[in-house]
Amino acid sequence: MKCRSIMGVTIVISGFCMSMYAGQPVRRLTAAERQERFLRQTGGTIVNLGVMKGNVTVLDAQKRTSGLRIKKQVAEMGQLFMCDFRYMPTERAPTLSTISDCLKSADANVLIVVVDDPFLPSLLTAPEDRWAFINVSRIAADNPAEDVLSNRIGKELWRTLGFLLTRDGFNDDSVMDPIQDSVALDALKYDSLMQEEVVRIKITLAAMGVMPWETATYKDAVEEGWAPPPTNDIQKAIWEKFHAEKERGPSHPITIQPPKTKK
Repeated sequence: MKCRSIMGVTIVISGFCMSMYAGQPVRRLTAAERQERFLRQTGGTIVNLGVMKGNVTVLDAQKRTSGLRIKKQVAEMGQLFMCDFRYMPTERAPTLSTISDCLKSADANVLIVVVDDPFLPSLLTAPEDRWAFINVSRIAADNPAEDVLSNRIGKELWRTLGFLLTRDGFNDDSVMDPIQDSVALDALKYDSLMQEEVVRIKITLAAMGVMPWETATYKDAVEEGWAPPPTNDIQKAIWEKFHAEKERGPSHPITIQPPKTKK
């Protein structure tokens, strides 16, 4: 076929190349191979806890159910928000008149107290004062099994975060849906917050001084100057290469060729 234009030649060449590789499927890397390549290139992902500030403290003053479930959920919240979430069992619950002092004494930016008090509502939040009460007495009024009560407390923990720290409303059909009683609480389809609500809470936490930890590749951390000593051969190679190049310094500058000029 005779080509009459440069574009025509390009099209013919492209078609020729495609025909050469037709029928030869491209092999995709497996997840394990991608992970291995990532580790070789970067040294893996590490956490910088040094930038983390502030905390959200959950005081557990109830005895109706084991605190292990609450403690686990608080830890999961910390992982989700990448912030310092603390679980603290206590024998003496603060009252409405003492909770502000308790917030200060706990050195917390946000304080959530799980209590067993027949005189408090099931959930009481004070966003401006940065504290909240979850009252087990109300959500256990029907004497539920321990696992049912634990699920209720878990949902109320998420709802408490939402009411305390979300400024822009909630998604429909979420754990934040309005409820009137424990039956409605059990019927909630979801037992944690939506991603959009998590993002909003992160913004509010930062405004309250609760700053997250940072993650970075080991290679980036070395270049930024906060990486810990290497723990494996890949990280050691990255560490030694960077510091060797740093020691060479200006005695081995990068040579940039001047642009060529037309004669």
